[in-house]
Amino acid sequence: MSHTKVHFPKLAHFYTNNDSGEFPILATCVFPRHIETLDIKAQTKLLRLLVLATWPQTEHLKLTLLPSYTDMDASLFGCIRHLLKSAETSKTAEVAISNDSFVVEQELFAGIRVTHLRLSPPVGFETMVSLVDNMPSLVNLCVYDFESSTVPDKIVDCSDRLAPFSSKLQQISIDCLDDEYPPVRTINAVVYMAKRLTQLKMVKVPISVISVVGLLNKERSMYPHLNNVLFKFTDDGYLDTRTLDIFGNNKY
Repeated sequence: MSHTKVHFPKLAHFYTNNDSGEFPILATCVFPRHIETLDIKAQTKLLRLLVLATWPQTEHLKLTLLPSYTDMDASLFGCIRHLLKSAETSKTAEVAISNDSFVVEQELFAGIRVTHLRLSPPVGFETMVSLVDNMPSLVNLCVYDFESSTVPDKIVDCSDRLAPFSSKLQQISIDCLDDEYPPVRTINAVVYMAKRLTQLKMVKVPISVISVVGLLNKERSMYPHLNNVLFKFTDDGYLDTRTLDIFGNNKY
């Protein structure tokens, strides 16, 4: 049975927020070659249907994987990568994974251009490091459930200068939902990342790790880029409480 094609020759912005897994219009849509914004929020079932469409190149891509409790398997990686292909020449490519049951694999974004990444599922230390080191276009990373138990011992107990990441990352947010107290491993992870991120401008972390400012202040001569970093501390991951520079001065 044939379907009449519906053409959108002047379409500039496409947005869908769909958790039903049904999207029959896709079978009839004909998009222009290029659009300004492509914003997709979908569960895994719909995400699999979206890969059947031919998506235009876009200036700004936003892809959000909504919470779902089914269809979580390795083939989902291929669906995400397929959709991100439309962002190869885009100015921004934002990905948010809001599904806590999603397993973040280090190779998921290999060779794919992503500028902003927000992760709600648990993320271990090695995975976070690998993502930063292998995503050269990434400028903003948010990890909402950092697994502090995965941080190796003595990662910052080294007198030699750590090699910088090949990264453009300017802002990193790390929140830890486990019960570590005092949060020594989280502090060590933040210090380690800040030392190696030479383009860093902002670090957003819980108020419980405020001691990172003093620790990094002692490293300014070896890591001069730290002089340009601001530290925004939050209460329960949401409410901004203090913003400090590397000298401990209040900003804003």
